[in-house]
Amino acid sequence: MVGSRRLSVDSACVSAADSLEAATRIAFEVAEAAMRFRVDTVVVHIGASKESGSFLRGADERGRNATFLARVLQYLETPPCLRRALVPVHADLAMVGSLPPESRVEFMPHHLRAHREEAPFRDGVVVAEETNRGGDAEKKKHKSTLANVGLERLVRIDRAVRPGVRVTLAAPSEESKPWRVAGGAEARDRNGGFWGFDVFVAEGGVPDAGREGAWHESETVKVRIDDVRVVV
Repeated sequence: MVGSRRLSVDSACVSAADSLEAATRIAFEVAEAAMRFRVDTVVVHIGASKESGSFLRGADERGRNATFLARVLQYLETPPCLRRALVPVHADLAMVGSLPPESRVEFMPHHLRAHREEAPFRDGVVVAEETNRGGDAEKKKHKSTLANVGLERLVRIDRAVRPGVRVTLAAPSEESKPWRVAGGAEARDRNGGFWGFDVFVAEGGVPDAGREGAWHESETVKVRIDDVRVVV
């Protein structure tokens, strides 16, 4: 099993930006660093700074930089084909369209396109099956065995899961068989130690990372932002 790694970043880096577009680019570079160092967890530290980007809505709220950074990182980590289903629309994401097209960069290994049908693993989102039980709210109460994995068709999975849940699936050996709910850990172990990352917001600054808390047994990569560039 591949050992876990986490990247710790101080949310004060957002204060270095003078616009929402610049702040979004900072988040993109943090995501690139997470990919480069193959981390499975990104911890955004609130830190001691009380200054938030004035371009953010609710800039006076404590930890506003951290919530912004975490939200954009979660968006970037989510496979593009699943973002509409998994990432709520928010003003913090207004400038993600200004980022470099993902076709021009080597981004996340789980960001697969429809023509990559031979991929052994795919992330997906469970979708409600068509029933005669009522409207959308009623359908979401019932578990489903269908998932959208970014292909031109929905796939059948090997267990019933609540609609709207993100899953990591292993492709079947035969087309007639269902996809197996595998989990991110298995995909990470079988893919060289990287299969995207989880995002958490934590109290304290980056210098405190690794001393205590849920991630104290992980290898830590500390990142500093200087003039809107990631420096490791």
